[in-house]
Amino acid sequence: RVSDHCVENCGYQGVNLCSYIKNITISQQYNIISQEHVSSNTTWGADNYYILDDVYVEPNATLTVTGTVYCSNQAAIIVKPGAKLVINGGHLLCLCDDEQWNGIQVWGDSDKHQFKENGHYWQGVVELKNNAIIENAIIAIDVWNKDADDPYSTTGGIVLANDSKFINNARAVNFEPYENQYYHPSNPEELVVSDNASYFKNCIFEVDSDYVGPEEFFTHANLYEVRGVSFIACDFILDDNPYNNMYPVGIYAYNAGFSVNGSYNNIIN
Repeated sequence: RVSDHCVENCGYQGVNLCSYIKNITISQQYNIISQEHVSSNTTWGADNYYILDDVYVEPNATLTVTGTVYCSNQAAIIVKPGAKLVINGGHLLCLCDDEQWNGIQVWGDSDKHQFKENGHYWQGVVELKNNAIIENAIIAIDVWNKDADDPYSTTGGIVLANDSKFINNARAVNFEPYENQYYHPSNPEELVVSDNASYFKNCIFEVDSDYVGPEEFFTHANLYEVRGVSFIACDFILDDNPYNNMYPVGIYAYNAGFSVNGSYNNIIN
């Protein structure tokens, strides 16, 4: 399923990895992953992971990435409801310089809330921290299962991003319709609606002159019928490149509520 060019030059079926991939040379044994279901807590800590097909993080499991993961143009990391992906200083990027990978999908249950219940989230969760980087994806984080029979029943996934970077993605994050609602515990007939639990703090969203396309860049963040996603002290950067939409924006929202805030330091004399 990898393109012929990548099969010949990028290290599949016993062929050595070529040095043009992100200008690196691999001398050690590398970890090639075709399709995998992560069903227990797992850490990818090396800088030589190569994903050729979809990886599924199963409910009640956590996949932690602290190293570097190269992803083919056929690959995605899929976080199922009740599962968690933690990118702790890790770097996810496309295997070949002139292509884009399919990014992360975080699946949810539109009928469930986003709060912990008995230490457990009903929704899939993606957490980024400590200079985590997602690069060269079509959609870096897509918050639903767009290929499901009923995609709108799979919204509600949670994204918690701190001190991280989204670099040269056609879209950094995509939210589809969801309301974070639950019945009040002391009044079971009262439906309470809360803000979305997802947030981005001290993050950089950037598309620079090295953006390879071919997907057109229109917006870093797309918000469609969601409430309360927050952006705190984030930078939205766009350089000229041939793939920019005529009217690009940092955040595009349709029938959605969100907050954008800066940072400040208390000055004490």
